[in-house]
Amino acid sequence: MILPPMVHLLAETKQCIKFSKRYFWPSLYKDIINHIKSCIPCAQFNPCRQKTPRILKPIKPPEGVWQLVSMDFHGPITPASQRGNKYIICLTDVLSKFIITKAVRDNTTHTAVRFLKEDIISKFGTPRCILTGNDGRIM
Repeated sequence: MILPPMVHLLAETKQCIKFSKRYFWPSLYKDIINHIKSCIPCAQFNPCRQKTPRILKPIKPPEGVWQLVSMDFHGPITPASQRGNKYIICLTDVLSKFIITKAVRDNTTHTAVRFLKEDIISKFGTPRCILTGNDGRIM
């Protein structure tokens, strides 16, 4: 199978859609994906998009409640609520498993900070340490 050089620059999905509009054969999708995966220029000049695996470090259990809490967004949840909320922000005390959640419209840093100020710190005080994932919105 011979495909134009532009195939090397575009994603597999785009190419499958593009070629399926003009051509058809039983193994079209499989052939396109195999061609892109076996393409030498793509392998040479396209960097690996996956992060290298790292060694996990265990988290020491906290000495008391409110010493270590974890926080994360969940969603988008469809359909949205009547108020337009699509996400749930959740804060969990690691030791006691006490959970505080709130439905929110978006998953931005501003929303996370507002949740911490209004719903956590003003009512329960400041936790000693907040554990989050690699999500840039919360960090």
